[in-house]
Amino acid sequence: MKTKLLPFLAIAVCALTALPLRSEFTAAKAFVTAPQTVLPLLDSTTRLDMLDYHASGMDVKSTNVLRGKSGVKSLSPQAIEIDMTEVSDYLIAVLPPKSGTDTLVAVITTMDVPERDSRLDIYSSDWSRAFTDRVFRAPAVRDWLTPLGKSHADQVTEMVPFMLVAYSYDPSTRLLTLTNNTGKSLSSEDSAAVRPYLRDKLQYEWNGRRFEPRP
Repeated sequence: MKTKLLPFLAIAVCALTALPLRSEFTAAKAFVTAPQTVLPLLDSTTRLDMLDYHASGMDVKSTNVLRGKSGVKSLSPQAIEIDMTEVSDYLIAVLPPKSGTDTLVAVITTMDVPERDSRLDIYSSDWSRAFTDRVFRAPAVRDWLTPLGKSHADQVTEMVPFMLVAYSYDPSTRLLTLTNNTGKSLSSEDSAAVRPYLRDKLQYEWNGRRFEPRP
């Protein structure tokens, strides 16, 4: 009897060890569970359709609430890129936590009018709490100044009333890159004049608790 039970016991042990201790929180899950306030143009059914089309390799976009077309541009366990409209896109990324901290979700919303300009929002994985102010400080104009720009700060402030900045995040390096697009919105003369005073890019590294600026 014991001999007959051994194969069954072996199968049971293998099955149990193959089960994950807990389900992994992925970018796809974040995309599906995000509240309507975060993704107002996509209802839950449309989001599932978008994931199905992408998984099937179909170049098909879904109809959003504005009757426009939205689709999944890329998907990995850590991040999902969404072409939301002709002039906007979203990146939803899972931020790996340090031990003892909660998993957070970053949402980068980018508008392409008149130039690419982004906003970063960070939430708890259940979307119940906003963490942006605790883990990331958006740079002010002074943070963009080059050494030369710091000696002309008043002039730069007068020429640049606001910044246009595109955000991107790479899960493989945990780097958040901010690209300065402000000059593209200025006249050619003003753009040439302000270019030596402003940095082209800023980078921040996710350390498991917050985004820390890199020198």
